[in-house]
Amino acid sequence: MSNKKIIFIHGKNSKPNPALHRELLLKSLRAGFAGSRFSQEMREFNEADFALSAWSDLLYSDYDDAHDLSSAVDQLLAVPGERQPSMPLFGRFAMLVRRCLYLWVDRFPALMRLLPTRHAEFMLEGSVQYLENRDGVAVSIRKRLADTMKTALTDPAHELLIIAHSLGSVVAYDLLASRPRWLKPRSVRLMTLGSPLGLRFTQARVLGEMTIFPSAISSWDNLSAYGDMVSLDTTLHNDFHQMEELDLLEKISDRSGIVNNYRDIDGDNPHKSYGYLANHRVAETIAAWYLGCER
Repeated sequence: MSNKKIIFIHGKNSKPNPALHRELLLKSLRAGFAGSRFSQEMREFNEADFALSAWSDLLYSDYDDAHDLSSAVDQLLAVPGERQPSMPLFGRFAMLVRRCLYLWVDRFPALMRLLPTRHAEFMLEGSVQYLENRDGVAVSIRKRLADTMKTALTDPAHELLIIAHSLGSVVAYDLLASRPRWLKPRSVRLMTLGSPLGLRFTQARVLGEMTIFPSAISSWDNLSAYGDMVSLDTTLHNDFHQMEELDLLEKISDRSGIVNNYRDIDGDNPHKSYGYLANHRVAETIAAWYLGCER
């Protein structure tokens, strides 16, 4: 039995019931492993080493209807490998303009009125409740993650990787920034997928407001997909480099341009966690850690 344990923490929006959610995440990750250079070795991956820290029920009244989601995941995994985006020139230009506008709004919040109402709601919905700890929801969400971590670390020999998607990366960062006494320095590997931690809006609201940094992270991999409008700022090293300078962790590595092929009835969605995990480059990074064969 492996001493490596993985915890996945999801982002905002309602999710399927935890059992099905975990099953779909594992299904996507196994497809990613199969397309990686560690395909043979990861056939022996023990699914018991993968835990889900689920919290959508704390913020949303119902679990998501999973029928369309399951079909979309099946469609995602039906075509192996990466399908490079085939967006027309005008579409790429429009995406660039929207990305630039969002980044300007992040820098100068007064420009929020320039965004269409639906875009403003998309950026803020769910996130503000957590970031402002409305009704104590942020504390409850972090406790869920802490309890899952404590269970994974019952054996002192266990090594832990937290894979945090979207708003889940803020939850993970906040918990680690609180410096819980039950966590040893450099005892947790962190991977963030589609993270908004590069945005000023988020940084002004994280625990400690960028004046207190976590000490339990050994190494931090930050990955963002092409076209992901949540990880608008794809580089975290320039924001969190003080953690390296203070010798709190070994390194922060940014990798952008990940191809996220997830598509559902609403069209392409390069922010979805399933598409990230099914990407062989993301899965390969996880596998290298799990197998202990990183360079």
